[in-house]
Amino acid sequence: MVHLADRVLAWLAASGPVAPLLVFAFVFAESGLLLFVPGETAVVAGGVLSASGALPLSHALAAAVGGAVLGDGAGYYWGRGPGRRRFAAKGHFLLLHERQVRRVEEILARWGVPAVLGARFFPLARVAGPFVFGLTGLPPRRFFPWMAIADVVWGIAYTLLGWLLADAWEDLHPWLTHVRWLAILSILAAAGAWLLWRRRR
Repeated sequence: MVHLADRVLAWLAASGPVAPLLVFAFVFAESGLLLFVPGETAVVAGGVLSASGALPLSHALAAAVGGAVLGDGAGYYWGRGPGRRRFAAKGHFLLLHERQVRRVEEILARWGVPAVLGARFFPLARVAGPFVFGLTGLPPRRFFPWMAIADVVWGIAYTLLGWLLADAWEDLHPWLTHVRWLAILSILAAAGAWLLWRRRR
């Protein structure tokens, strides 16, 4: 059985100089268009191709980070503009209803900026997070700086993961879920430390 990660790697390898654009498109489509596409897998596969010399590492990094930043920005403004207007008129937008939006507002009130940081590392939140943050009316000054930090860390980390472990690709892609959970636990630990520091101020 061919793993999805193998298919993505094959697509990128066969695309030649267009590979960085495909990585960018996969990543952008997740949060920018709210599509469940293998953006994270494409980023790791881009790192694997960089290790083989088929793709400059700088191009893979730029595609991953650029796709994440622009995709998150597009998703945020989609939620902040058309999303909020439709939500105000209809009481829902796509699959989002008032209950889900209120829940996100409660999370933002409790966790603050770590919620924006952590969203990039949760698959569902990576796709819908920026849109929902815009829908709730989270100010741009609270969203964009922390979003950019998360996107840069995510893009570099997953590209380098593929680059460093390219020789173990067959063993690597089944472990991507474990790597994701390690990143999530690190984010949660950092968020807990930040909250503790804020309460002691």
